[in-house]
Amino acid sequence: MTTPRGALHHQLAVLRRQLARPRYAPSGRMLLATLALFPPPTPVGVPGLPTTLLRWHGELVRRHWTYPATV
Repeated sequence: MTTPRGALHHQLAVLRRQLARPRYAPSGRMLLATLALFPPPTPVGVPGLPTTLLRWHGELVRRHWTYPATV
């Protein structure tokens, strides 16, 4: 008897054998190559780059965790 995890692995293996890779026409490949040249659009609601968000988070943590100087 197989374990549930072994059964899931077997199901995934069967499904992977059934799925064919997509075949792109030359025009589709050209379009994808052209789109890859441009940077991805910024999601709506995100005000900047990930580095900007990380910097803002670091500043927030620094402002929040301030301890009085002990002498």
